[in-house]
Amino acid sequence: MEGLPEGLTREEEERLREFNELFERLDRAWADYFSEGLRAIREWERFRVGLLAEVHRLSGMLEEITREREELEIKLELGLVDAERAKRDMEALEERGKRIERRLNAIREFLNVIDSRASPHKRRLIFELAPGESGVKARLEELKKLKEEGVISDEVFESLRRELEATG
Repeated sequence: MEGLPEGLTREEEERLREFNELFERLDRAWADYFSEGLRAIREWERFRVGLLAEVHRLSGMLEEITREREELEIKLELGLVDAERAKRDMEALEERGKRIERRLNAIREFLNVIDSRASPHKRRLIFELAPGESGVKARLEELKKLKEEGVISDEVFESLRRELEATG
């Protein structure tokens, strides 16, 4: 710290230096948090897209299994397939459906856990982007920029936009 104000006691000068150093460390920590936070959110959003695609794919597979089971039941009723074969096929479809459902539930839980972990960080980072009296409008502009740059998804953008507009 450059020149100290005159008239301070030695103890006050020392405390002034200590507080200055403390706040400098906090500034560095915040800058690190901000850059790492944006990086983490960006990476999560990119990975999240793949998980959502997998949820969609698995959901489609479950729907297909349901259709196959219904078709098999109809074939059985019409006598187009014997009961023993229908039973084996139904059991195989049921087991396949259970495996897919376990995977689907695991991915959904993964999404929920990480989304809930990411959410407070997203809010902190967005609110830090444009401080000041005209903060809400400036934050909305910064939020739009982050969406256009692909830092945040449309879903995150809409969620944070609603939150910002509610505070303004």
